[in-house]
Amino acid sequence: MSLKEKLDKHRAAMPSRFTEEQRQVMGHFKETVAAAVRRVPKVGDLLPPLPMKGAEKAQREFKRLVLVFFRGAW
Repeated sequence: MSLKEKLDKHRAAMPSRFTEEQRQVMGHFKETVAAAVRRVPKVGDLLPPLPMKGAEKAQREFKRLVLVFFRGAW
C-alpha cells in the first residue's frame, strides 16, 4: 500500500474516531484561533494609543517606534 493510500485511509477513518462533542470542541477551538490570528497586527499597522502615563508626549515626540514580540512561555 502506498503512502498516499495509507493517508487517504487514515483521513477517511478520522471522523469516526471522535464523538460529536469532541468535534464541536475542536471546531470551536479552530474558530477561536482563527479570530485571534485576524487580530494580530500586521507589518506597517499603526500603533493604537498607548494607555500609559506620559504616553501622549512620547507619541508626539517620537516618529518611529520598534516593538519586539517574543514568542514562547513567560
